Amino acid sequence: MKRWLAAAVVLCAACSKGSTATSTTTTTETAAPTPTASATPTADSPTATVRLLDHGTEPLRPLRYAWHSDRKELMTAELRTTVSMVDADVHQDTQMPPLHVVIAIDPQSVTPDGDLRFTWRVLRASADRDAGSASAQVAEAWRQQIAPLEHLSGSAVVGPDGLSKGVTVDPESHAAPDAEMVAQVLQMLRDYVAPLPAEPVGTGAKWQRATTLRAKNGNATQTDTYTLSELHGDKGKLDDVVAQTASPQLLPSAGGPGSVPPPERVDSLLTSGTETLAFDLGRIVSQAKFDGTTAMSLSSQSRALSMVMHVGITVSGEPR
Repeated sequence: MKRWLAAAVVLCAACSKGSTATSTTTTTETAAPTPTASATPTADSPTATVRLLDHGTEPLRPLRYAWHSDRKELMTAELRTTVSMVDADVHQDTQMPPLHVVIAIDPQSVTPDGDLRFTWRVLRASADRDAGSASAQVAEAWRQQIAPLEHLSGSAVVGPDGLSKGVTVDPESHAAPDAEMVAQVLQMLRDYVAPLPAEPVGTGAKWQRATTLRAKNGNATQTDTYTLSELHGDKGKLDDVVAQTASPQLLPSAGGPGSVPPPERVDSLLTSGTETLAFDLGRIVSQAKFDGTTAMSLSSQSRALSMVMHVGITVSGEPR
């Protein structure tokens, strides 16, 4: 699931009781290649597999990306999040300020096996200051979450099937790969190339990507079930049904002296959503729109609350 949701959990849960929020560290959903002297690998490597469920209708054809090392791209993402929380029978809705991220993608080379190697850098990361219904404290803490994205850059490798083979962060970025927003950028670079099955397919084909995410403080399993709703030449459209469950995991402490202790752990988490992706076999970034809901239960020794997060993410790509 989209990593930046975790930041809102602690911000809203802690600030709702007047404590001081800090950033979180949860499961990292980015692939890590072999470390090199010029890059910092991401903290955890997911295990992803693609399985064909239905070939679709004739005519069938294999789908593979034909990368071009001279085609630079621009990825633009917008996140809108609303948090609904019930704490001691008190219901609270918070609309977080929308976040905007712009990333430059520069292809470097294409290997004989069809892998694309590219570099990337964040050109802009911002939050709308006057939008949303969050308190000034929550809104400011939310904006601070994107601070590590300034000057963030790195490199990546993606195969002709659209599956990531690695994402790294340049050491001069001075950013921890497992920081919430940093991890989200890395996930976008991995996930917004539509994955393709090995078998020939036609319109109506269905396939599933299953991803197991492991980290020191919890595991998660995500499935994306894709339906090929349109295919015209090298361009197509996918309808994706997303589901994720996570094991119980600890949250970092947040709060100052005299404040009400924030939740210490996530007891249950279930995410569901739908996404549309328009892909071009000659381009890296899919045009995507995601709408989803995450329901979770959080607790500490003296406190329990439930939270529902509604999130909308729009990702677009264009030539540079």
